Amino acid sequence: MIYINKSNKEIVTSPRGSTPYVIPYKLGPNDISIISPGAYTVYPLRGFDGLSSVDVRASYDFNYPSKSADITSKGIHTIEGPMSSLTVNTEVPPTLQEVKIDLRGDTIIEPGEGFDGISSITVSTPSTNLQDIDGMKYTGSTIANFPDSMVFAKRTGNNPMGMFQNCTLLRFIKQPFYIKDCDSAENMFAHDDQLTEITIDGFPPLIKGIFDTCGRLTTINFIGAAEKTNIRNIENAFYSFAGSKELWIEILKRMNLEYVNSFRYAFFNCAGLQRVSKSDLGDTLYLGKSSKGVSYENAFNFSRGGSLTTDDWCFELWNGTNFNGTFSSTDIKNTNFWHSSNKPVSFKRTFYNCTYLKEVVSIDLTDCSDASGAFTGCVSLETLQGFPGLKVNMDLSSSPKLTHESLMNVINNLAASTATLTLGETNLSKLTDSEKKIATDKGWTLK
Repeated sequence: MIYINKSNKEIVTSPRGSTPYVIPYKLGPNDISIISPGAYTVYPLRGFDGLSSVDVRASYDFNYPSKSADITSKGIHTIEGPMSSLTVNTEVPPTLQEVKIDLRGDTIIEPGEGFDGISSITVSTPSTNLQDIDGMKYTGSTIANFPDSMVFAKRTGNNPMGMFQNCTLLRFIKQPFYIKDCDSAENMFAHDDQLTEITIDGFPPLIKGIFDTCGRLTTINFIGAAEKTNIRNIENAFYSFAGSKELWIEILKRMNLEYVNSFRYAFFNCAGLQRVSKSDLGDTLYLGKSSKGVSYENAFNFSRGGSLTTDDWCFELWNGTNFNGTFSSTDIKNTNFWHSSNKPVSFKRTFYNCTYLKEVVSIDLTDCSDASGAFTGCVSLETLQGFPGLKVNMDLSSSPKLTHESLMNVINNLAASTATLTLGETNLSKLTDSEKKIATDKGWTLK
């Protein structure tokens, strides 16, 4: 009797009354080589009951043809059939349109129906004169210059404010601007760093940022005789202004600066201004004289190259309380412009890196809360008249040329304090122990 053990795929034989025994299938390998496409049936070799494995080897090449196609019109093209490669030759030029427009208002130019793009644009300006109205703004415009026929209306009130601000491509404006009788021209030309020439009749009282970063503005044509305006806000007005000494003379002839209470960054990086003397103006300009708590923060900072001789400088500074960085990195040689009404609350980096500075008048620092870096880098400093009321840290170690008298002027004017006066080894060697004791008896530390 023969039994099939399905789970083990084995043949089981058992004579009657005997113990069954197992006879396994006899399986063997086969292989096949495929030389053309088609369906193949694989059988066991003679002497085997089945297949243990099949080794298939394909040894023919698909013989698909190459194709090419010329695309000569727009649209979707289908190329059918098996192929080994496809060459496409596209010869469809774009359809372009010539456009003509009149320059009136904002115009969006797009290709018309049936065109892929624009080949040229012809712009026609109206034959009549262009004329604006009071209050119109050109802020952020990309215009480089206005046509000669353009007429600008006389401005009133605050309407000049920001009029051409951030017009970074604007190069010059030939037309005159009448702004002197306005209230404000704040930021009128701010950040117009390509602007080289304008024409105005003077300045209104508020001119904050009017020429901020106008680094190429070298020509201002003034209309009429010089008439002074009582300026009240001048912050950032001439920040990095490129004006020459001659241009500064014409500008300052039209300004009364007594009523200004903040000169913050007003003349930052203005080398030409340092060359203007009292004799050039025939007068002295009293900054902040009729004001209180005036800020001179960074007012003249980084104005190198001015070759300033301050014996005859056109300015006199009054009523200041904030002198942070006021003359930092300038070429000043003395402080004859300093008025006794100044009572610095902040004196940080005031004369920082003034390498030509030799003499400093008496400066009342009774109210000062910070004098750090005030004289750092002042390598030529020789004469100090002292700082009455000083009670905060001060470092004079950058000035080894200080005279013995100058050092004593500083020590004798110190207020009682636990602050530190840093003089450096060279300056300390000029003092006797008893002279040093004057400072230490007031609670000071000498270094």
